[in-house]
Amino acid sequence: MSGVEIAAWTALALAGLAGSAIASGLEMGVYALGRYGLETRALRGERSAVLLRGELSRTDRLLATLLVHNNLCNYLGVLGVSSLLTAGGLGAGAVLLAQSVIVAPVLLILAESVPKELFRVGADSLTYRAAPLLRALRLFYVWIGVVPLVRIAGRAMAAIIGGGGLGGSADSRQRMAVLLKDAGSADRVGDEHAMLIDRALAMGRTTVADEMLPWSAAQHVQLGASPPHVRRVLGTNPGSTVPITDAAGAVIGLAGAVDLLTGAVASPENLKPVPFVERDTPAVVAIRKMLAAGADLAVVGAPRRPVGIVTLRHLAEPLLGSEAV
Repeated sequence: MSGVEIAAWTALALAGLAGSAIASGLEMGVYALGRYGLETRALRGERSAVLLRGELSRTDRLLATLLVHNNLCNYLGVLGVSSLLTAGGLGAGAVLLAQSVIVAPVLLILAESVPKELFRVGADSLTYRAAPLLRALRLFYVWIGVVPLVRIAGRAMAAIIGGGGLGGSADSRQRMAVLLKDAGSADRVGDEHAMLIDRALAMGRTTVADEMLPWSAAQHVQLGASPPHVRRVLGTNPGSTVPITDAAGAVIGLAGAVDLLTGAVASPENLKPVPFVERDTPAVVAIRKMLAAGADLAVVGAPRRPVGIVTLRHLAEPLLGSEAV
């Protein structure tokens, strides 16, 4: 074997070892990653956090990508080492023995245990840095058709033996919270913290449509309405803030229920600005809009086509709990 061939097989072995280590580390990193921190960083617009959130939204696809890459790199690493051993004059039996006694333990330590421990400890740093690589790997293996085949095989096997396929539980966020709760590290998460994690993850899935009240059932008053009419609309249980419409039914602002009942709202200049959100707006984004506008209520839809209202209290309920709000 020439020097070029030896260099090529050595490079292949090292590339396989490095690729397997990256796949093993990323697998641990995505499980150990703090999900609430991920959501917070994604909402801030951090590119790596947005990429990770997108990959974690399809757990079966993510696991299939890491599985394929890890196995491919393991094969290439073993192939490179075997070729080097064969070039060194070892027979087939000696190569097989060397693979079992030397190569396998080295791969287990350098390509599995060490990277997994590194990513477990530094999940909130290393995993974000590796996010572009993770996405590139997924795009490549999906493009060549390997990941779709693995996912189909996983679903077929799950249908035969039962279970949730490559993604495991149907709710990957719940699995993440359980893993955090049961982690036996110095930063072990207690029951109260696990409950807060559960609520934070639930809030991350909540949209305005989950908490909104239809416009037909909401309290809203036309500007200039008489006090008797206002009392009939608000009833015995008025909200603290009420949307105000013009004669055409378009929403033009917000007013306090007390001001309406006392006749303090007489012109558009007395109204507060109204934040508008859409049905698919994430709860966290809607809350930020309401806080920025200094309002505890937002109108869903457009000024001339309102479809409902949503309150700050109901949007915060998934995180704080119904007993707190």
